[in-house]
Amino acid sequence: MSAPVFICANAFGPVFVKHHGHATAANLASRAGAAGLEVRQELMTPADYPLSSLKNVLDNLQLGCTFSAKVHVWNYEHCDKEGLLKALEIAEELGARLLKVSIGALPADPSLSREELAAVATRLKQSPVRLVIENDQTPEGGDIEVMEKALALLAEAGIEAGLTFDTGNWYWVGENPIDAARQLGARVEYIHCKSIDIVHDQPRVCQPRAPHLAAWSTLWTAFKPNTLRSIEFPLAQEDSIDLNHNALVASAHEFIARLRHY
Repeated sequence: MSAPVFICANAFGPVFVKHHGHATAANLASRAGAAGLEVRQELMTPADYPLSSLKNVLDNLQLGCTFSAKVHVWNYEHCDKEGLLKALEIAEELGARLLKVSIGALPADPSLSREELAAVATRLKQSPVRLVIENDQTPEGGDIEVMEKALALLAEAGIEAGLTFDTGNWYWVGENPIDAARQLGARVEYIHCKSIDIVHDQPRVCQPRAPHLAAWSTLWTAFKPNTLRSIEFPLAQEDSIDLNHNALVASAHEFIARLRHY
């Protein structure tokens, strides 16, 4: 069996996507054989509006959609209720199946954000969109213990969130991805495929080679079968508005074929 593979818009290059728009990214993803596109809030420009037009592009191409929002669940003591509700509205307008956010920083006193989270929980229960939290590159929002605590706090508020498992971000916080997969795998609903090289003792995102793919295939065994995967490594060696569209499609097609079955 094969897993569905999406492409994160930033894999085409932030400069490229900000110039050409998410509709162009969607067309390239479709040509490459992707199952969907992750729309990135930080890359959205006025050209992506109205959102109904972008949704029509995705629908006409028969592409699924996920939405990555520039929102943190918590900012230490308080929940960003307004940011989360606005992000959910955008996700719904796009027809996204998942809304991906980061934790931010867990509150020392969870009671201070309980009412705000309850309002978010009520809204989520009315929505077809699933909330997933991602391990980011910060100690406050990216290690295994933090992820477990965040899921527990959300559950207490009535939010049964899933996890976006970023295969590369664990390296920024000194965690072993295999350990993370074993401990968190049952809650993973979405995988960001991000390959990492260590350069001068620092992680750097790169295109995956055979050792990366082999390591990922070990991770997959900890997740539910056919968990959604998304490319979040660069499809080109540079990022500019002049990237060759056919070359991007060819690169994406090759990696999609590998990731479906690895």
